Amino acid sequence: MSVPSVQKSDQLGSRGRGNMPVPVAHKVLLALRYYATGTFLRCCGDMINVHESTVCRVVHRVARAIAALHPNYIAMANEDEQRDISTAFYVHAGIPGVIGIVDCTHIPVVIHGAVRNPSYTNRCGYSSINTQMVCDNNMRIRNVVARWPGSVHDSRIFSSSHLKAQFEEGVYGGVLLGDRGYPLRRYLITPVRRPATHAEAQFNESHKKTRCCIERTFGVLKSHFSCLSFGLRTTPLRASNIIVACAVLHNLAIDWDEPRFPQPIGLALEDFNTFAGPDTADLAGSAFHQAIIANHFSEAW
Repeated sequence: MSVPSVQKSDQLGSRGRGNMPVPVAHKVLLALRYYATGTFLRCCGDMINVHESTVCRVVHRVARAIAALHPNYIAMANEDEQRDISTAFYVHAGIPGVIGIVDCTHIPVVIHGAVRNPSYTNRCGYSSINTQMVCDNNMRIRNVVARWPGSVHDSRIFSSSHLKAQFEEGVYGGVLLGDRGYPLRRYLITPVRRPATHAEAQFNESHKKTRCCIERTFGVLKSHFSCLSFGLRTTPLRASNIIVACAVLHNLAIDWDEPRFPQPIGLALEDFNTFAGPDTADLAGSAFHQAIIANHFSEAW
């Protein structure tokens, strides 16, 4: 992606102080500065003498233009990629067939009227958009859903997603790993809720070790794009566009071998799913779960 590719959209028309047009390159740089720093829009505009209201329009128009490109940059792995990803995850922690880690992260938002719409208030008491993402072993974002209020549970977001329907239809041959907030399925492997054997405990340790990849992905994403940590002061639709745009830019940074900010080695898993989702494992999921444990985490370990 480049400035010309964003410029193809007719969404970027804005003028600066004195009714002078703002060059497209400046618009993109203004937006990138806001996404990266999360600083006040006025501070971004002062650098090139652009009014705060213009910066606001630019930030959202650029986000909308970049987010519209997401099918080109955010996609589940193809068959060859799935083999490479599952091999890497298996070598890392011993769970076979994993082609992605699914989880949600809360992006703080300051939405006008949020007091009248408590659905955006999450279990920690602040307003957010609960954003589902799937990552691979390289922390590449393979799926993003950024439209649900903070009070909505992770399992409901996944159950309502197109991705879940694709797995139900057998579009993908591998499996996803999810935390205990998700229901156990043939294609969605969760930890053993009450491990009773050494093999089950070993499986849970490997599951946790593998799942740390999604938390590192969230950490890198929010380190590169601080606006996702400081809070988005805008409407839900505009906040969604900014989140998706940042996910696109995150993947571009991987493609371009941009350096990643170092993450703490002992990065903690997000604590929103201390309340487990419904214990509704289906028969195929339970059988596959037990087969993995029996074949790869036997008592002999």
